[in-house]
Amino acid sequence: MEAYFTSVLPFGGRHDNALANLTDNVPKRLEKNQKLHRTLASGQSRVWSRELSGVLVNAMAIPLDEERLEELIALMVRGLMFHDWGVALGLDMMVQALSLNKRGETFFDHYTRMNAKQRARGNIGGDALQYDGAQDVDNDAVSFWQLLWRRHAGGRG
Repeated sequence: MEAYFTSVLPFGGRHDNALANLTDNVPKRLEKNQKLHRTLASGQSRVWSRELSGVLVNAMAIPLDEERLEELIALMVRGLMFHDWGVALGLDMMVQALSLNKRGETFFDHYTRMNAKQRARGNIGGDALQYDGAQDVDNDAVSFWQLLWRRHAGGRG
């Protein structure tokens, strides 16, 4: 999982060192993983992306394995539960990550406003990743989390 994401996520980087990271580190990683290199190259396409200014730009897109991304998020949630609340979930406990559209965000927002035993709010990497969590009143192992990645300075993605 680490090899996959350290090769793929830099393509979406919009921070000050993004281009240097992409050109200096990613080619070496993809050289070690030819199968991933071929998958990314064959799935590459062009898309229109709206910048903060509102201007549409033609950008390169690569395929992203959504199942792997949800696995990574599940691991992150396990870590956040321990970091913020001291709750260590056993490997026999399920963590389910979902990617939400606008309708799903409205549905999820209802759960984050309900009564909670504890709440967590924080950021990682100078606001690169912001998170909110709410722990169930009756069961410490049940919680709802929202993770927001900033796509570029001043924006969220």
